[in-house]
Parts: sequence; structure tokens; C-alpha cells
Amino acid sequence: MAQIFVSYAREDFELAKQVVDALANHGHSVWWDKRLTPSRGFDQLIEEEIQKADHVVVLWTQASVKSEWVRNEANYAIDKLVPARFEEVSLPIAFHRLQTADLTGWKGEATSEEWVRFLSWIDSAAGAEKISRSKGSTFVGPDEPNPTNWALVGVFGVGSLVAVGAFAMIASGGRPDGCERDFPDARE
Repeated sequence: MAQIFVSYAREDFELAKQVVDALANHGHSVWWDKRLTPSRGFDQLIEEEIQKADHVVVLWTQASVKSEWVRNEANYAIDKLVPARFEEVSLPIAFHRLQTADLTGWKGEATSEEWVRFLSWIDSAAGAEKISRSKGSTFVGPDEPNPTNWALVGVFGVGSLVAVGAFAMIASGGRPDGCERDFPDARE
């Protein structure tokens, strides 16, 4: 499956390890900074790994919302970001408009409803239609929430409302009903 880069604050190492293990058990290839070595500049390596990743999972916690590194990694990967909130926190302003998985209270259970939904976001973004039942994975169907689909529904819904409104204006002579009695046409 897709390669995933995990962005987290150093204080959340145990949580990150739990998430990495759960993603790997689901069949995902995961990169996180535990793989850093002193042989290369870590900032350059992190950029390269984010560029190579299909998805970047950011673990939002009290520590990570304050971390300049986590914010920078999330900003750098905004087009492939899969954010998840693990604690009750106010997200950084740049990420308020992104749909964020709510995993507050998650204890590492591979079958919890929130975790399965989170995996479905990753899998649907990767184009996966089925998930293997091996390694205790759960089947996630195409009807699971997909943030991209909801965005399209919103765009087309607003577009449809604008079109209907424009048609109504044209059909009524270009003015809302009753407007002509209050504001006579200047051309007359």
C-alpha cells in the first residue's frame, strides 16, 4: 500500500510508535524520523521523504500544535495531508479548514470505529477499493467517508444554487419578485 510519512512532536514518541505500528499492521509502509541517521542533514532528508510519501499523517496533540517542525512538515505536505487529532486541541490556523480525523481517546485498538474510518480516508485517498482481510484488517467499503467527495458535493451544490438563482432572475425579467413596483425601470 501507500507510503506514509508520520509527523509528530518528540514528546509524543509513544503515540507515534503506536500509530506507526497500527498503520504497518494494516499493510502500509511507514516512514518516521526514527529512521534518521547522523550521516545526513535531517531537514533535507525529511523534505525528500515527504516528497516521496503518498500521504503525510500529522498527529495533532498539545505538544505538536506548538512544534514548529510539525507545523512546517504539515504545511510542506498540505496537498497530501491526512490530519488526526489525538487530544482536545485548537488546531493551528492554517489547518482549521481541513477535515481532521478525531482520534481523541484512541488507545491503539485496530477495530475502533474512529481508527477504521481514519484508515478508510488513507485507503480511499490511495485509490484502494478493498483492503485485504489479512493481519486482522477490516474491510472498508466505498461508502465510507471520503473528505474529497464531500468537497465535490459542496462545490457542485453551491454551483447548482447559483445556476438556479440566475435562471430565476432571468425568468423574472432580471429582478427579484416585487422589485419592479418599488424600483421602476429607469429605461421607461
